[in-house]
Amino acid sequence: MATINWCYRQSKGLRLIESNENVSESYLKLAESSIGTMNRERNKNDVFSISAGYYSMYYSLCSI
Repeated sequence: MATINWCYRQSKGLRLIESNENVSESYLKLAESSIGTMNRERNKNDVFSISAGYYSMYYSLCSI
């Protein structure tokens, strides 16, 4: 909670911005690419596969 309060105290603070379809689509493409990487690396490198899975979720959330 302290982090959110810090944002509010900043000069521009935390603010909602208008959505941008191009940016959203770009993040979705990154998420799909990360899922592909996760699947390719699943049996070769567990750490890389898990990282790619994490980033697929991160990019999906950013696209919203």
